[in-house]
Amino acid sequence: DARTGARAEAKLREARLALRGFPPERLGLPAGLRHPDAWRPAQRALGRLDADAPPSAQLAVVVDVARLIHEAHADLVRSHTEGPAPPAYLAADDFLPVLVYVVAHADLDGKPLLARATLWALADPCMLRAEPGYYLTMFDAAIEHLRGLDLAAGPQISEL
Repeated sequence: DARTGARAEAKLREARLALRGFPPERLGLPAGLRHPDAWRPAQRALGRLDADAPPSAQLAVVVDVARLIHEAHADLVRSHTEGPAPPAYLAADDFLPVLVYVVAHADLDGKPLLARATLWALADPCMLRAEPGYYLTMFDAAIEHLRGLDLAAGPQISEL
């Protein structure tokens, strides 16, 4: 039903906006990955997600966001000189908190829940069995984590 969808989108937007005021460590980012500037390209890319675009274009945005996160991580590893070192490899345990951070801080003007539903329903099944499917699953997990937060209790992202 359209009203339920609109309420769910509004609740997700509310959670994302509330979390923008919290520092990266409160959002569960590991010590070596607490560099907000590093994740801005991925945030900008996610802002291109359009629920009205074809599923192939939407999935391309999700994969591009993941690529940009991995590139930013590689840059952090190469440029590290002091403080906590970023992990040498960006495993799923580290990738997901970064993606949650990116989703929370991206300027998503569209309807990310509708885009997610569209992707699961209409994306090419072959693509969903490959790398794009993995990153769609991670995007789905990031959205669900944000939707499940109790904003009154403050962010509990460190439990990812």
